[in-house]
Formats: sequence, C-alpha cells, structure tokens
Amino acid sequence: MGMGMRRRRRWGWGMGGWGMGGGMHRGGGGMHRGGGCGCSSIIILLLFVVLIASMVSFFSNLSFGGGGSGFAPTTVTRSTVVREPLERNAANDNVPLFTDPLGFIQNETRLTPGLNNFRQATGLRPHIYITDNVNGNFNVVPNAAQQQLAEYAQTVYSRLFTDEAHVLLVLWVDDSYRYRVDVVTGNRGQSIMDAEARDILLDFFQRNWYNDRLDPEEVFSRTFDSTGTRIMSVTRSPWIPVMVVAGILLILFLLFTWWKRKQEQKNLEAEQTERILSQSLDTFGSETSDAASQLAQEYNEGDEGDNNEN
Repeated sequence: MGMGMRRRRRWGWGMGGWGMGGGMHRGGGGMHRGGGCGCSSIIILLLFVVLIASMVSFFSNLSFGGGGSGFAPTTVTRSTVVREPLERNAANDNVPLFTDPLGFIQNETRLTPGLNNFRQATGLRPHIYITDNVNGNFNVVPNAAQQQLAEYAQTVYSRLFTDEAHVLLVLWVDDSYRYRVDVVTGNRGQSIMDAEARDILLDFFQRNWYNDRLDPEEVFSRTFDSTGTRIMSVTRSPWIPVMVVAGILLILFLLFTWWKRKQEQKNLEAEQTERILSQSLDTFGSETSDAASQLAQEYNEGDEGDNNEN
C-alpha cells in the first residue's frame, strides 16, 4: 500500500501526531513511557549584563530552541544516574544506521555525526527504523498503537541484529502524519538505556520533531547526539549556576558599596582641605597675635603680683 508521500524539508506537523509512547526493554520487562567619573554607571551596566546573561543561560536550559509548531516539551528529563559505556566493538557494523523505505532521510552525511557521537559516548550503536505500517497493518488503532508498535519493534530488533548492543528507534507515521515512536535496547545496553535514559531520548526527539527549522536528518542526529551527552553525565541542578551568579552579584555590590563610601570620604576630606586653604592668612595672624598678647598680659600680671609681695 505505502504512504505515497514526498519528503518534507520542514517538519511542521503540528498537533497531528499522537505523541510518543514509551521504550521497551528487549528480552524482558514491560513498556515504559517516556557616577562622577562614570564608574558607578559602568558597574551597574556590568551587573545588568551578568544578570541578563545568567537568566538567558538558565532558561535556555529549560526551553527548546527553534520555532516549532504544535506541542513540544519545555523540559528534558534530568540524568541522575552514573552510567558506564560499553566497549567500542560491543555492536557489529554489518547493518546500516537507518532503514527508511519512505524516503525521509536523503542526506546521510547530515545524519551520521550525531549518531556516531552517541555511539562514542555510550558504546551502543543506534539504528533508526521508519515505517508506515505494523506487520502490514496501515490502519493502526490509536489506543492500541503503542503496544502493537512495541511488539513490532522487538521483532525488528531480532531481525536486524545479532548482538545485544544496539539501540533501535522505530518511528511509525501514517499518511496523516500521526506518529508513534518506540525504543528497544539490547540486553547489554539496558544499564545505559534504562527507563530514565529512554525518557531523555524521547524528550529530545519530541523537542526536535516540532522544530520546523530542522530537516529529518537533523532531527535524528541532534536527538541522539544530545541524548548521548546527557545520559552519560549527571545533570547539574539549574540552581547551581544561579547561586554562583547571585554570589558574584553580591560581591560586586559589596565592592561597589565600599568604593562609593571611599569616594565620599575622599570628597569630604578634599572639601575640608579646600575650606582651610581658602581662609585668609590675616585670620591666622590675628588669632596668633591675640593669643600672644593674652599670654604676655598674663605674664605681666604675674610679675606685678610678685613685686607687690616683695
């Protein structure tokens, strides 16, 4: 039957998709869902720039980039587990990186970098399988689609691979661009692609899927690239950089306050010096003469008292 659809260079599929289902372990388990001198002005400007930069960095961690249409997750599941990669030759290379009878992927050179990065980070070899039917059934009932696709993905894995170190992403779409996606991991890779890691992969896929600026190859490449980077490290709390920036801002504020008080003290001392220097020298002379006269008078009075006693 087939879909008979041409490849879309921009994936603006809107809300037509049913969204993503969960991944499934191969060989066991169930399905899982996925101032004066201008210094004060400069310091204030620097504080403002630092604050804006920190806010941009913080929120870029939470929101997805790109002008996609439809629903896309604003957050990606955090990685909380330390994972160890498999050895480089754990998976064989006798199967291509993708199976695409529908013709979505036309530029393999734009697809492979992200997939290779994922393998380099995890030791698992990814494979993308795109189909418009499940065991010949093109009219998959939405409520039952995920279970059918999960069982189908297991069959595809067994048919394609002879090792247990592959990650298989099966994407099913119909002629109305509704979609389902499932992830199957070989037994050796389950310590890496656990439930949390699969949720991370699905989150990145959905985020990239609804980004209209990405071609199909870029959607898959970025998804695996970002997933490999995230799952092989523990995600830092977003509040850590915020607290660091807050500490820096506090230090800058204290330095600015100290500098301002020092400048005020300098200005006050300068004003006092200028006021003293601006006074007339006669004033000092008059004051000195008066003091000398008073001292002489007191001396003379003392002498007269002594003479009288004699």
